[in-house]
Amino acid sequence: MISRAHIRKHANKSKLTNNKLVNQQSDLSACLPSNSFTPLAIRLNGLAADNSRQLGFKQLFNCQTLPISYLFIESYRYLGQLLLQAKLPSGLIGLIHMGASFEEQQPVSWQQPFDLILSLIGCQASDKGLVYRIRIEMLQNDNVCLTSEHQLLDKFKDYQRGERRRQFDVANALSAVAYQTLTPVLARKYAKLSGDYNPIHLQPWLAKMLGMHACVIHGMYQMHWALVNTDKSYQKVTAHFNKACYLPRKVSLVEQSGNKLAVFSNYFTERHMQLTLE
Repeated sequence: MISRAHIRKHANKSKLTNNKLVNQQSDLSACLPSNSFTPLAIRLNGLAADNSRQLGFKQLFNCQTLPISYLFIESYRYLGQLLLQAKLPSGLIGLIHMGASFEEQQPVSWQQPFDLILSLIGCQASDKGLVYRIRIEMLQNDNVCLTSEHQLLDKFKDYQRGERRRQFDVANALSAVAYQTLTPVLARKYAKLSGDYNPIHLQPWLAKMLGMHACVIHGMYQMHWALVNTDKSYQKVTAHFNKACYLPRKVSLVEQSGNKLAVFSNYFTERHMQLTLE
């Protein structure tokens, strides 16, 4: 298997792209030999949403209806199957969620059977590590109802953050629509609900070994929380996870201009996530 040092050497020289054809071999140029990465898709038919999981989600987020991001909850356990079958040039422990998007194509009924198509559609080398692109499609009666895309960072172990930190616009209390204190207990509850037991969220010593100062809340938890606490209407939502949210921490959901939402902490000076609603 190709070494991560070789990938990093060429990270700034080449961009890794590949198409969505199932099992279609892709030429990854100098970063990866053509036999080291194969775009992959799996399809699972006749699935049924777990009623107890839906109830658990509603109780955890104190909501009556499920946001479109709930697709992640029902598909996460199958993402593991996809990644384990893929020929990736690295381990999968400590993946960092960098971004996610969800779009509703047709109304969804979580009480009816559905099919899932999960695709590993891209792998891009950066100075931080490898970024995997994953696409999820949910179908009912052979019609696509929901689609989702995710970017996951497999960070290089020797990556060191530079001194310069990105600055964000400072929000204020008048623009906040919800508050919550995030705790390790809350992270464990979400891990049990979603099946996402990534150690960066649950094990302080492993989180530090993987480059974190402490455990961080799941990025998707923040996205679910934001969507169930906004009155804005949308058919598509895109999230960018800007900065790790270490636990415990009090956060605020802020409404911004341009149909945007954001999650802030530290007296509205640190932005952890921004959502764009369409």
